[in-house]
Amino acid sequence: RPRAGRKPQRRCSSWRLLLAPFRACPGPNLLWTASKPMSTKPSMSSTARLEKTPNRTKSRDRVLSDDELARIWRCTEDDTYGRILRLLLLTGQRRVEVRNLKPEDVADGLITFHTKGDKVHVIPVTPMVRDNLSLPFKFNNWADAKRRFDDGCGVSFRHHDLRRTLATK
Repeated sequence: RPRAGRKPQRRCSSWRLLLAPFRACPGPNLLWTASKPMSTKPSMSSTARLEKTPNRTKSRDRVLSDDELARIWRCTEDDTYGRILRLLLLTGQRRVEVRNLKPEDVADGLITFHTKGDKVHVIPVTPMVRDNLSLPFKFNNWADAKRRFDDGCGVSFRHHDLRRTLATK
């Protein structure tokens, strides 16, 4: 029993200790979701359950300026990563949608993107898009290519910022 004027001590569970390092890092919701079914098993005591969700991750709202877009375009090289980056700028698609394009997705002057939720997005092939298509893309090293690009370009952005920018402008 707590004494008068003192707050009762919270009982510290093993789950709370386990998740403590992740509470302030980006993406704790994924960990919360993964741990939730385990923490609500009937066999576990109520003190072992998590009392509240971790800090919510802040959604990004970065929109690139026209100068930044122009600088990114000028910095792209004629390699696989550069062509993918230009297609992201020209189409506004997600990185994985451009990366997963296959030769059969381009036919009759149209590109068919397979998007989230098994949806299909069809856009016309413009001359600039055609110049940057060299399918299939054989590319796996996103982190290194992005790091090299950032070092040479001087614009800080994430791939999805391009999509958000094109949707906004």
